[in-house]
Parts: sequence; structure tokens; C-alpha cells
Amino acid sequence: MSICRCCCGKEKSLAKAHIIPEAFYRDIRGMAGDLHQYSIDHPGRRRRRPIGLYDKSILCSDCDNLLSTVDQYGAQTLLQREHEIVARTEHGRTDYYLPDVDSERFRRFLVAVLWRASVTKLPMFDQVKLRRTETLAKSIAFGKIAPRDKDFPFFIAKFHPGLACGVMANPSRYVVDRTIYVRLFLPGYVVFVKTCSRPLPAQLQRVQYTGVGKLYMVGKEFRSIPEFEDFQSLAIAG
Repeated sequence: MSICRCCCGKEKSLAKAHIIPEAFYRDIRGMAGDLHQYSIDHPGRRRRRPIGLYDKSILCSDCDNLLSTVDQYGAQTLLQREHEIVARTEHGRTDYYLPDVDSERFRRFLVAVLWRASVTKLPMFDQVKLRRTETLAKSIAFGKIAPRDKDFPFFIAKFHPGLACGVMANPSRYVVDRTIYVRLFLPGYVVFVKTCSRPLPAQLQRVQYTGVGKLYMVGKEFRSIPEFEDFQSLAIAG
């Protein structure tokens, strides 16, 4: 018996709780039926992860199941509805949008991932430390309160088709003008979520996504991200 991080710290048998929902691992596993984790520090070494990364020390089955609906909405939005994403090209630049996305439900999904990443001890998520906003994240993730516009605002980029298929990377801490964000890498996307209590910069307040409507995504080349060279070296080593 261990302590569940959700249900009032009660001792219970704990579940295999995925930090990033298993659906995203299934998506990159594809028809091959296999999934491998690589380390930049040991590029020649790889570990099989058939169902992705999970933590057996944070949630009981009941609490893990409470997040399943939230996780399903995130997977539905980014994976099952990917064929509905519309590309827009203006002045030589291609961006994207997905219609009819509920920002509150999608934000709860992102916050649920961040909260689990913050409380787990898995090395992949070492850079996700919510600290002062961890209690708020927990309340939003488990539906105790509705997120306000100022809570964990997010921006999403979609990689142009091609190299980004089948790749996820460690979430990373990202600081701009003393404002802390976490970059979540999901198959085909990178999501920036503000995790500190500082106000969102004024220029970003005008473009953050709220309500129900089109979820706009900045088009991005996978080669343009700083981690691209690391992925290249791993591909050669693998």
C-alpha cells in the first residue's frame, strides 16, 4: 500500500499512471507494435517502452480513472481529429487551425499532463516543477475548479508533415522575459504552457485561445527546434 497523491493522501494500491496519456504512445508506436526510449547521454543504449512511460507511485486506480475523460479529449483533439486540421498559407507561411475545440476541456488536459509530470519522479519529467501553481493545477485537472483565462494559458505549434512523425521528447522549462513556460512535445506538436503566476505578457494576451472555436496552431519546421540535432544523433546511433 502507498499514498495516492490525489485522494486526501490515503493509502491505497496504486495504478500504472501514464504521465502523457497512453494514446499518444500508441499513435507513434503505429503498426510496428514497438516503442523505444533513447538517451542523449547514452545514444547507443535504448530501452523498450511498449506502452510508454508510467509511474506506479502517484495515483490509485480510482483517481487515475478520473483523468481518463480529460486525457481522451486531448487525444481526440490532437490525434483522432488530425484529419480535420485546416492548413492556411499566406505570404509564404503555412499555419493551421482546428475548428470546434473547447478551450476549457483542452486546457484541463494540458494541466493534467503538467500536474502528473510535476509530481512524478521519472527522470524524463525532471524539468517540470510547478511549485506554487501545483495545487491549482491539481484542482483544475480533477475538475474541482474551472480554469480561468489567466490559468495556464497555452500556445500550440504544429510541425509541418514529415520528420516529426513518431517522435516525443522530454518536456522542458522555457523562460521568456522572466515568465516560465513548459514545452510539451507531443507527436507532431509542441505546446507552450505558462506555469508561473506572473501575468501573461500583453502582446500574448491578445492571441491566447479561450472559449469554443478554432484552435489556431503556428506552423513549424521540425528541423528548426533546438533538439533536432539531438534527434539526428540518436537516429544515427540507433
